[in-house]
Order: sequence, then structure tokens, then C-alpha cells
Amino acid sequence: MRLDIKENIVFPFSDPSWITKTLIGTACQLLGLTLPALMGYQLAIIRQTANGEDEKLPEFEGFGDLWIRGFKLFIALFVLSMVPVGVTIGMAVTGVMAAGAAGGDGGGALGSAAIVLGVLFALFCYLLLALVFPAMMLRFAMTNQVSSFFEFSTIVGDIRQGVGDYLMIVFFPLVAWFILAILSAITFGIGFILAYPAGVLVVFIQARMIGNYYRAYFM
Repeated sequence: MRLDIKENIVFPFSDPSWITKTLIGTACQLLGLTLPALMGYQLAIIRQTANGEDEKLPEFEGFGDLWIRGFKLFIALFVLSMVPVGVTIGMAVTGVMAAGAAGGDGGGALGSAAIVLGVLFALFCYLLLALVFPAMMLRFAMTNQVSSFFEFSTIVGDIRQGVGDYLMIVFFPLVAWFILAILSAITFGIGFILAYPAGVLVVFIQARMIGNYYRAYFM
């Protein structure tokens, strides 16, 4: 493994303006319509790190450009997430129609089986999307081409370059958010207030890990 997890975690705090940038990111997240700007900022971190220009977090400059790039990322994620939804609905409708045609207990069992299979298929697709999405972000950050989200053979090849490090990138935010949820619960909601800025820091850290993955395996 080539990624230094500790170095990536402490990196945001080496920026003298890390509190300000974290609060800006938190505001972008909470306001909703500005969320794409945070996603665009994540792409900026990936690109800056991949290019070796990572002495500190990038500035929140060109807010409109950040928003546009983040919106492209959001749309690509939305389109990809709609595929399993569409297939699941199609399987459910087909199952109900088949059940109506068959009638009786056998028809009910057939319809139920179609719905269950549709739900399982959707869950599998979402797990797969969560697994490959960091690699998709990396390609988009470096090319700014929406088509890079659909270059599946390239994405799989990128992941295979360093499977262990890549899995660390995927699971780091999941572990971090799980810990944040526990802290929020045991502090009776006090930690919930800090969960948003802490979550933004997790986004910053994962973005830097993705950029460092590029430097480790493609440069």
C-alpha cells in the first residue's frame, strides 16, 4: 500500500485557513442549492493533489465554476443511480402483471419474488456504484469530461492498479461517518452540531486520498 492514511487525515489542518474553508463547505452543504459547489471543491482538491500542488487546501475561488463542475458530477451520479431504480420498477410492474395473469397463490408468490429480486438488484447496483464512484470522480477531476463516468473498462483498470489503497479510499468515509454517528448518539445530540463540519472534513480528506492515489499509481 502506498497511501499514508495518517498524512492524509492531518493534511487539512496544516492549512491556516482550514476552519474558514470547512465552514464555507458546511454552509454549501446546509443550504442545499449550493451543495454542487462543495462537490466541485472536492474535485478541485483531487486535481490539485494529483498535480502535486497540495501545500494547502485550495481556495474557494471561482464559486460559479465550482458549482458548475459539481453540478455535472451531481447529474452524472443522479443518472447512474436512476438505472437500478428504473430496472427495479420495471421488474415490480412485470411481476404484478404476471401475478394478475396467473392468479391465485402462485400469482402472488410470483409477484412477490419479482419485487424482492428487483430490490436486491437495486441494492447490488448501489453498492457497486459506491465502490466505483471515487474512481469516476478521479477521472472526471482530471479530464472534466462527463463521458469519463461511463468509461467502465478504464475505471476498473484504475481500481486494479492499487486495490488495497483504493478500498481504503472507499471505506474511510464510511468508517468516519459511523464514528460521527456514534459520537452524536452518546453525546445526546451535541455531537450532531459538529457532525456537519466534521463530515465536510471527511470529504476533504477523501478527496486528497483520491488525488494521492493518482500520484501513487499514475505518475
